[in-house]
Amino acid sequence: MEFQRLNLPKIPYKKTKYSGVYEQHLLNNDISYSIVYRDENNVQKRKNLGRRSQGITPLYCENERAKTIENIKNNIAIPINVLARKKILTFRELVDDYFDDKIARKILKDNVSDKRDHIEESKHIIIRTFDVLLDRNVHKLLENDFFKCIDSKNAQSTKIKQINTAKAILKFGLSKNLILQNVLENIKLAKANNRRVRYLTLDEIHILLARVKHDSQLYLFVLLALSTGARLQTICNIQKKDLNLKGNNISLFNFKSSNWYEGYVTDEIKELIKSSSNDYVLLRNTLFHRIPYQIQDKLQPILNQLFNVGLDTKDARNRVVIHTLRHTFASHLAINNNPIFTIMKLLDHKDIKDTLIYAELSPDNKKSAVLDFMKDITQR
Repeated sequence: MEFQRLNLPKIPYKKTKYSGVYEQHLLNNDISYSIVYRDENNVQKRKNLGRRSQGITPLYCENERAKTIENIKNNIAIPINVLARKKILTFRELVDDYFDDKIARKILKDNVSDKRDHIEESKHIIIRTFDVLLDRNVHKLLENDFFKCIDSKNAQSTKIKQINTAKAILKFGLSKNLILQNVLENIKLAKANNRRVRYLTLDEIHILLARVKHDSQLYLFVLLALSTGARLQTICNIQKKDLNLKGNNISLFNFKSSNWYEGYVTDEIKELIKSSSNDYVLLRNTLFHRIPYQIQDKLQPILNQLFNVGLDTKDARNRVVIHTLRHTFASHLAINNNPIFTIMKLLDHKDIKDTLIYAELSPDNKKSAVLDFMKDITQR
């Protein structure tokens, strides 16, 4: 009997979000996973690790690939011509890989899809900062190329964050064997004493609110900033679902430490949020990741006209900027004699030392505390 060979269609390999991990969608609706790596002779190898029905996951495959590559590195030296395979790797590609990996590791494994938008927002900030480098070959970028992208007008803390993120992206590329060196590895920026001492008085707050009253976006933003003390990026990412309809509390996402915390809003703010026509409550004629820039471009000129006339543009301690609203929130809480620990929680500080700067604004109750204590003793 003669058997006829069946010409079944070849199932293509599809790249997953995990580095070097590929999947094949089989005809029986199962998924087969494989990894791709270079052996000690710099020859590309593919290794099948199993199927989803067998309990194999992309994350498991990535970990196995990392172990395989590490074993190879321990036995041989990395070929000097390793970059010959990828002579052109743009910084944009490396940025994409870095944030895709961040989403895969920190979001998908936790099954919390809400945080994807927050990581995408961080990605847009980096793209905006280093936009002139995006299409350049990352292998040829120098330390100075990154520093040229940093705005000299930015606060020192902002500069540090931008350089550290670029450093993390290069470190990721180095760990994935995509590049051979991290040109920012030994860079450490000194912290500057640019702590802001300026906060708005009650009269100044009323002046600002009256000035932005006509702009629904700015008015809601200023109210949210004064009511929650949250940072610009946090406020611009508030969605309707973050508001507790049965109370006056609202969920806020801290981009600095990547966690949720709770704030509180007035009934007026609550109604403004509920009446918003968009899920992102501050969204107006732009994409959601553009909201912070839209707020910045409209509000900072108003703050300059009202409060910064005659001040040096580099006077970070006394100029009124958007972050001053957070400082105003905390300062007035301290002036009203709220406990420092309460202020710490409302600002979502991780270290009480960051909050103690407001202690000097609290009424001086040391004398009355001692006298009241002694009065209780002597009256007995």
